[in-house]
Amino acid sequence: YNENILFHSDTSQSIGKIPVNPQQWDIDFITIAGHKIYAPKGIGAMYINPEIKKKDCFNEYSGDSQEYNLLFGAKQEFGYRPGTENIAYCVGLGRAAEQSITALKFDHMATIRYLRDLLYEEIMSNIPHKYHNKIRLNGHPYIKLPNTLSISFGFLKNIQITKKIFKYVACSTGAACHSGDVKLSYVLEACGVSINYGMGTLRLSIGRYTTEKDIMLAAKIIASAVTELYSKQFSKL
Repeated sequence: YNENILFHSDTSQSIGKIPVNPQQWDIDFITIAGHKIYAPKGIGAMYINPEIKKKDCFNEYSGDSQEYNLLFGAKQEFGYRPGTENIAYCVGLGRAAEQSITALKFDHMATIRYLRDLLYEEIMSNIPHKYHNKIRLNGHPYIKLPNTLSISFGFLKNIQITKKIFKYVACSTGAACHSGDVKLSYVLEACGVSINYGMGTLRLSIGRYTTEKDIMLAAKIIASAVTELYSKQFSKL
């Protein structure tokens, strides 16, 4: 452990969902994406630990100026980042952050967690039991974000599923496309998910305004698409 190494964490997915304590965790920088907490798209923030100036590596970088420039240019934002600030968006981010703090205080995430678990249960209950052994839930059973469900439908391609549901359900896939090549997500790969399951992965997120009715409908739509694909696939065998 070297205390002079600066540590950055991208907390875009965590802010507003779980408590984030950079000073308690001894993190030097965290980044925040505004749209993840219902602020306008295009606004974000970076937290810089005030204790950073005590580190030798900061003094080596900044010299006598005691400035830390992320970009070089004008002196907006205390010299960290040049460019005219979008005040309206900044206010929007601040207001969204206040509402996120309130939601955490009232444990709104307990409701989100319930809806996420309900979504998984309803998807599984609407898919015939004979296909259940081809489906896996990704991530730790309990130590995970309360709003996100990652589910793999083995031996299917997620693009087949999304083609059937995209008019009704928005989701992310477990594969990234670069230059026309579809590849398994490096995150899923690092989690030990095989390509047969990874390529059939959907990531579903629950929002602050998601209702139980939304969950029930989405589950039926996803389950119907998956069941149809499995039945066609195995009828050929």
